[in-house]
Amino acid sequence: MRILQIYRELAERMLGDLKDWRELSIIIPPSRIEMINPEILAILMAEKAWRRYGENSIVTINKSRIPLRTIIKLKEKMVNKPAIFKFTAEKALEENIPKVRISFERLKTKGRILGRIIKNYAPEKQEMIKEERFEEVETMKDLSELIIKCLIPPRINDFVKEKLKRTTMKKDKLTTLANTVGIIGGLIFAPQAVAPRSLAIIQEIIGNIETRRAELYNKIEEAIKEGYKEENLREMVKLRGLDPLVDQIKREGYAIIFNETQRTIYEPLAHYLMWNAAETISRETGSVINFIPDANELINTIWTGKIIRENLLSNRTIRLVYFFREGEINRREEIEKMKEYMKDKLILFDAKLDKILEAFKSDYATEIGKLLKCFAELSDKTNESIAFISRNKVLKKSWEVMEVPIKEKSKMRKLLNKIRKLRLTTI
Repeated sequence: MRILQIYRELAERMLGDLKDWRELSIIIPPSRIEMINPEILAILMAEKAWRRYGENSIVTINKSRIPLRTIIKLKEKMVNKPAIFKFTAEKALEENIPKVRISFERLKTKGRILGRIIKNYAPEKQEMIKEERFEEVETMKDLSELIIKCLIPPRINDFVKEKLKRTTMKKDKLTTLANTVGIIGGLIFAPQAVAPRSLAIIQEIIGNIETRRAELYNKIEEAIKEGYKEENLREMVKLRGLDPLVDQIKREGYAIIFNETQRTIYEPLAHYLMWNAAETISRETGSVINFIPDANELINTIWTGKIIRENLLSNRTIRLVYFFREGEINRREEIEKMKEYMKDKLILFDAKLDKILEAFKSDYATEIGKLLKCFAELSDKTNESIAFISRNKVLKKSWEVMEVPIKEKSKMRKLLNKIRKLRLTTI
């Protein structure tokens, strides 16, 4: 099928020689997001890495980004068919798809990583609970009680009330939200537990504080206690919960994890799994590429992203591929965070000039000039190919334009419509 062939050619050009990079960042602008779907591209890059280099891969896909049925249909069209696993708190699965779970066994030696992640969702408890305690849990009941203790926010006192009121006077609502969550960190889980929007939750909390009511706090406490009770935790954690994933990768070379816990109270567990799965596969098979098509969440939860990245890069047998949706990155702080992931091999399709200047302001003017020249060249190719700009700092290679030709030039719009259908329904 021509659409998949184009994606495969893109995958090959982007991967290049695996020896040339440890981290590959792909930044996709709104003008290209419909044609270059990060989730589909990540899967086909994993396929290419296995078929060409024999390199193992995992692709973690968030439910909010693409329907499961699309992934299943994509799998049917592939030569080397990857297994699909679900990471979910649900007990009964409608589809015949196996679960992947966190390895409880690995917590005994690396539990402090989970501790660091969870404590970053409850910063006010940094000193109260030591992350090493996550390596001391003996039973699932112990783990359940420890997580609940970490995540339940403290009772709101007058100090927090005044701090919240001062915070809300700031003009930047996003800053307001971030600062507020920083004070009562456990409340970051509230959007799924109580209301549809984080900002709405914070505003309601403030209202409750001002009227001396604690109903919302009680709802949050109940949601965390219910969500992390031992029975539910067993759906996501098991003694050797990664064995099915490892076995599949040993047979087929790559697999997909479909994450259903994004933006729920279980999000910290999904972030730990991102490390746990890659580290386990690299130990069991020798090496792995970890594809993260929704890398925006790594900069949205900055400390969690930093923890995952640092621990994965400390292992020389792990490579990382990030896909950033540029249209969702607008504030200077977000651009600064994204720059941390742009230190190795980088691929751009397009970007707003102000973001380019902000992201590369520390580069020499000659390098920025080369980049802008490449963008100009890129604009001439939009109707005859899918083109992108690449730079590899490790190899000290400057910006260059690369492309995948589309033979039927007059059918670009028809091809785009087919890709839209590919993403939203079936193949």
